[in-house]
Amino acid sequence: MSSVVILVVAFLVGTVPFRNILSRFLTPNRAVVVAFIFDALKSILPIVLLSAPVLQSTREALSRVLDGTFLGVANSGNPLFLHLTALFVYLGNCFSPWMNFKGGRGVAVAFGCLLALSPISAAMACCGFLLTFFSKRIISLATLVGVALAAVTYLVLEPSGAELAVDIVFLLLFLSRYESNIDALLEDREKAYVWKG
Repeated sequence: MSSVVILVVAFLVGTVPFRNILSRFLTPNRAVVVAFIFDALKSILPIVLLSAPVLQSTREALSRVLDGTFLGVANSGNPLFLHLTALFVYLGNCFSPWMNFKGGRGVAVAFGCLLALSPISAAMACCGFLLTFFSKRIISLATLVGVALAAVTYLVLEPSGAELAVDIVFLLLFLSRYESNIDALLEDREKAYVWKG
């Protein structure tokens, strides 16, 4: 399978609007939680499975998913290609044709990509998010703190090469999707989250 085909398939996988599908069967808050899990998985699987040529075989890639060793998969094979695969899944989520090219912000997808590419950075993102959320109860603020911690951790711990340019594009795209939330935070308009079941 050529690299171009793999990236196209990664984009198409990213376009699946799990939140919209699940909202037909679940309450809004439950749909968000379940969709987060599915969106994270839809970003992990292409990085691992569609990058099988980099990982020598589909069997090896699938075994990584089944035994949990997909974490840190970028440390084997071609990091640039794996990061490009992650970016294309994210682009598919943000510009889904099923949503008139107006997809979501892609927090879960970005987290899934980070989990597959740099699990320590993903863990730091979780810590930053949870600590901020439980103290402030503002999801957008918690998300941005998590992103900042993940970015710093990644730059400190992960080897950098050509894939860093892809990661910068990814980060800038993510922040651009959060522009309205950043404005609301600066103007003190973001409200605390309340669970409604």
